[in-house]
Amino acid sequence: MNIAEVEVSGLIASSYPYEAHILHIQRSDTTNTEVITWQFANGELVQLMLYSPDDAVLLSVSPAIVLPEENENGHFFTAGEIKLFLSRIKNHNV
Repeated sequence: MNIAEVEVSGLIASSYPYEAHILHIQRSDTTNTEVITWQFANGELVQLMLYSPDDAVLLSVSPAIVLPEENENGHFFTAGEIKLFLSRIKNHNV
């Protein structure tokens, strides 16, 4: 499997929501996916696997956070759903 770790800076990170909070991007050329890890000021970590800007699956999040009803079992089908979910994590009070 050809996996590249991508430095979080410049154009790469700026193509994702809440780029200032991205800790890590891991890209797989074999599966054409990216695993992105965000950490927000409230200490919450979230990790999504992106197949495209409009298609993502939740890999990990704090168990204290309830998933929004807009998705099916952690699968997001639009960029708007992805951004809404991340905004809920970002604004979650620990």
